Amino acid sequence: MVALLMPVLGVVAAQALVLSNSATKLEDVGKLTKMEKSLSFGIGNVGNMVLALVGTIFFGLTVYAGIRWMTAQGNDEHIKKAQNTLIAAVVGLIITMMAYAITAFVTSRVGAL
Repeated sequence: MVALLMPVLGVVAAQALVLSNSATKLEDVGKLTKMEKSLSFGIGNVGNMVLALVGTIFFGLTVYAGIRWMTAQGNDEHIKKAQNTLIAAVVGLIITMMAYAITAFVTSRVGAL
């Protein structure tokens, strides 16, 4: 059993030695990967991913509300629930877009200082 683990331990030790070199510095990793290393760039990427996710969720809610409305078959209770879902999705999307606009405005002004 120990003999089987020796090659694995050797590989792990070699990789630990490589990681302990200067390649672990942020500048070196940034040069190797050709990626920008600024904090604002990373935060911007996370923000864009969150906005994409939120947009997908609201699109899904809109489709769900539309299908629910179409399959209500004249039932006023089901139509009202579909309308409420659609209104909530649109209000949520408007709030998200306003938050993005405010954030973009503030960060552009702070970045200019």
